[in-house]
Amino acid sequence: MIAMASELLIFMPPMKMIHSLFCRLLVPAVVAGLMIVPTASLRANIIAVPDVDGLQAFEDTNTGLTWLGLANFYDESPDQMMVTAEAAGFTVANLAQVQTLLNSLPLTSGQWPSYAAIMGSAPNRGLIWGDFADPSNPTHQEWAYAYSPDQVWSYQADALGSYSGYTNDEIPNAGTDFTDLDLWAVETGGQTGVPDAFPTVLMLGASVLMMAGLRRRLGAASSA
Repeated sequence: MIAMASELLIFMPPMKMIHSLFCRLLVPAVVAGLMIVPTASLRANIIAVPDVDGLQAFEDTNTGLTWLGLANFYDESPDQMMVTAEAAGFTVANLAQVQTLLNSLPLTSGQWPSYAAIMGSAPNRGLIWGDFADPSNPTHQEWAYAYSPDQVWSYQADALGSYSGYTNDEIPNAGTDFTDLDLWAVETGGQTGVPDAFPTVLMLGASVLMMAGLRRRLGAASSA
């Protein structure tokens, strides 16, 4: 038994070696994990949810916010759409909320059809198109949209220096088959749409603290 114990001791790595491996491998891995959390959290998915008061809706699973779909209205002005949306418990989104949603929905690899299947789109053409709000210009229409071949989301917004040319009591393309402007509306009381990476960061932070404690113990043992 003594001989077996001696053999085991021979093959046990020195404490300094364990300390070195910890510093070179585990700490950088945790730091890298912390660095990728914001990027991963922005890779949102959208899913269909049950209709709300007869209106199509979807959820941004990255923020947990429910949005009205973009195929609920036709041949209506933003003023008319807002009345219906607010009665169903939704508020017209602002630019920050719309950008938070759309920045996490890239179009660079042909994703438009999958988004349209969930979010809805214009009935007579390949277009996801909605009006949103600008508190500084409350009577102006502000648009965020993408045609099916597009690789980026586009905006017509006062804040970005490109006014749509319409006010909220007008119907764009009136008298044509393309009166298909819809509404970017988010659940009333929803936050601005900042991705919630806190739980992941908290767990990684706890891991860092645990490893720091282990490092101190290993360092104390190696110097003993």
